[in-house]
Amino acid sequence: MTRKFKKIDVIAITVIAVLAFSLPYAVWGFEWWSLESQGRKIQASIPSWEQTEKSHFGALAFESLDDELETQEGKTRFLKELQGAIQAGAFFIRPHPSKIFAWGFTEKEKGKYNWVVTDFVVRTVQDYNVHLLATVYTWNLWDQKELAVFDGWYLNEPRDWESYVAWLSALAERYDGDGVNDMPGLRYPVRYFEIGNEPRGVYYGCYIRLLKSSYDAIKRVNPKAVVMNGAIRCEDVDNFLKEGLENYIDVFNTHDMNFEDISAIKSRVSKPVWLSEILPGDPYEDMDKEREYEVAKRIVEVYPVALSKGVEKVFLAQPRLAFGIYGNGVLMSMHRFLQERIDSFDRVEVLTVDAITFYRFIKGNHSIVISSSWPGSLSRYEIPLPIGVSTVVVTEATKPGHRSWSVKAEEGYAVIDFRLTDDPQLIIEEGTS
Repeated sequence: MTRKFKKIDVIAITVIAVLAFSLPYAVWGFEWWSLESQGRKIQASIPSWEQTEKSHFGALAFESLDDELETQEGKTRFLKELQGAIQAGAFFIRPHPSKIFAWGFTEKEKGKYNWVVTDFVVRTVQDYNVHLLATVYTWNLWDQKELAVFDGWYLNEPRDWESYVAWLSALAERYDGDGVNDMPGLRYPVRYFEIGNEPRGVYYGCYIRLLKSSYDAIKRVNPKAVVMNGAIRCEDVDNFLKEGLENYIDVFNTHDMNFEDISAIKSRVSKPVWLSEILPGDPYEDMDKEREYEVAKRIVEVYPVALSKGVEKVFLAQPRLAFGIYGNGVLMSMHRFLQERIDSFDRVEVLTVDAITFYRFIKGNHSIVISSSWPGSLSRYEIPLPIGVSTVVVTEATKPGHRSWSVKAEEGYAVIDFRLTDDPQLIIEEGTS
């Protein structure tokens, strides 16, 4: 028997169809509203952009998030990762790997620039007083048609150099904050530019010309811009200097985590050194909470060493784990814990007591001392740490809960008893007497 549809059936089906179609948008809308609400709370606690620009802590974010930013789903992910980076204590963000600052992303048709998505990125980031490290790529489909696939190591010489330089000049001009052809609503300049990523063999023609041309294009527009090389290895430094490329950077950028290499770089290069990518663990490994803590510990082990060697800024890689999107937020918590305690330091002192290295981060009359890992050959557990105050607070740096206790000083020394903890990474806070 064939059932006849009544008017009420048609209405019901229509309502169901409308709800089914609109449900994803309602979910995204609610998530976006929740993120904006959370964002207002985060914004209330963020220092000014002038202060955040002095931060030593950065992070990678927005992996492969570029074309997707034209959708509400992409914008939601962007805002979630931005807030995650800030909650992790990162005030510099390097979009990587991403086309956001690639030539062909804003100039899809020769001579026509579309800044809509890039403006969204800059405007939203500036709502939180965060700074971007823009990785500039030559990727462009109409200029290099046979090389259509973009990746985070894309490095091809532009065929139309004049158009590339014109685009890069327009990019620097739009975000330089001089009041001429600026993005509407720009609050402060986008000053930091990285030319490519991990170029191999920097002494070959393509990258030499690319770095020089890019540096000149940016600096002509914004003399206060900070331009750096795509990260190169310590073994390539001599060739880099031989080609005179130090004259075309304001910051030397590397990903080398061998800290003896950092010392070697600092001895040969007169520019500040940044570590624009530091990977504490394998980004593809399976994670449980215990393993997350093992990865997170690397932050406390590695950052003090890097900063004591004179590295100016350090960028945390593995962003999705760091921001608690993939994982339990342990890495986020550890990164923020360290950033809150040492980020505003004036200088770092390194001292060794009974084979344990301590890193003293000093700001005015206040300092934070961080202990290195416990050497296996050391049998003594009580370490007399020289200090200039009457009492210190000792905190377990890499343990959940960060347990603390007080130690009184006698005759200028605080005796740190490592038998009270199985955490060799301790933070020792010195106030004023």
